Amino acid sequence: MRKWLTADRAGGAIFVLLGILVLAEGWRLFPMRTRGIAGDEAFPLLLGVVMVILGALLAFVLKPQPRSSASWPKGRQARSMLESAGVLVVYWFVLPYLGFAITTFMAAAGLFSTIGNYRWYKCLLFSAILTSAFYAMFIAWLTMPFPVGVFGI
Repeated sequence: MRKWLTADRAGGAIFVLLGILVLAEGWRLFPMRTRGIAGDEAFPLLLGVVMVILGALLAFVLKPQPRSSASWPKGRQARSMLESAGVLVVYWFVLPYLGFAITTFMAAAGLFSTIGNYRWYKCLLFSAILTSAFYAMFIAWLTMPFPVGVFGI
């Protein structure tokens, strides 16, 4: 039994189950359709089908590949991962107070510095470009309600 239950089969089975849940959610949204060809249910249905097919392939069709041993990251890599997680946690806490634009700029600069190891002026430049693109896409174009914070930005 243990030889049959590999990590690929377990992961594939989990993806099949999650795909079925996503399909059920898409099917639940189907009666609320307001458009002709594709409505709110289209993406969950497509995603569910893909998850079920790929999960079944991984669990039952593909042969398991030999794996090399994995180990916990150490040194600089571990520090970078912890700093990145810390930046995202701080982003989550500070977002309601400083607003989307300022918090996203600061978090992006921190992530560019932590993950990319760029110099500070490149981090600020890339962060400004990314924040401007996100602001244009999410707030100006899609009119999504994000927190404006104490500065009203």
